[in-house]
Amino acid sequence: MARMRAVVDTAEEDFDDMPMLVQDDVRIGDVSEVEIHGEPKAQALDLLVSLIPAEAIAVYIAAIGIAAASDSELARWACLGVVFVLTPAWVAVSYLEQRSGDRIQLPLFEMVVGAVAFVAWTTAVPEGPWDDIGLPTWVGSLVVLLASACLYVVTRFFAAWSK
Repeated sequence: MARMRAVVDTAEEDFDDMPMLVQDDVRIGDVSEVEIHGEPKAQALDLLVSLIPAEAIAVYIAAIGIAAASDSELARWACLGVVFVLTPAWVAVSYLEQRSGDRIQLPLFEMVVGAVAFVAWTTAVPEGPWDDIGLPTWVGSLVVLLASACLYVVTRFFAAWSK
């Protein structure tokens, strides 16, 4: 147990040196915004939102509001599809704007995490396409919790692995 704690502590200390994507002052995999040593620092939805580009959230909320007013299932699914496709592009653009130097490498891991987090987050948004499936509302909350937990572990593993 002590060895495991030492590995986690080392990963936390070395996090500041990681060349990872910054979105709204929260790095993907930032341990300061999640549960540490049993003390909750953020809600599951907050963790998920920190992994999604702000542009994706803003565009989706606006688009889903318009689509919901039209009462069209197809329009809601189209909103989800379009923003889902654009989310990795927004992550890449954000990353490229922050990079300095000649070497340009797309952040494929962050692009995938952003897209997965976006889809999971949409399950908790009312009037979205997931409402058309007919599942109980608690399923969206469960998806958010499971996705947050999984993405937290995956981003921590990626941070430790890429050292």
